[in-house]
Amino acid sequence: MDLSQLKKIAGLMVLVVGAGFVAYAIHSMQQTHEAKQNVSAVASPSLEEPLGAIVGDVLTKKVSENDMKQTYLLIGGMAVLLSGGGLVFLFRNKN
Repeated sequence: MDLSQLKKIAGLMVLVVGAGFVAYAIHSMQQTHEAKQNVSAVASPSLEEPLGAIVGDVLTKKVSENDMKQTYLLIGGMAVLLSGGGLVFLFRNKN
């Protein structure tokens, strides 16, 4: 094995890790979206009451805490995915 083959394998590994990050971020975003829908469905009948509105707001904020983390994970995963793809492309066989 020469150095370019090792770099190509490293690129494939980085590509797979990036794909995993992106998949996990998308799955996490879907779970958060479902949780927000559940909170709004549960809290909506009691929103006319002051206490119900407060509880609904608190639950919505609690569910939304990870929105930015998920976005950063998605962006970082895409960057890692593109980096791995670039490594594979750069060190491809040029026969």
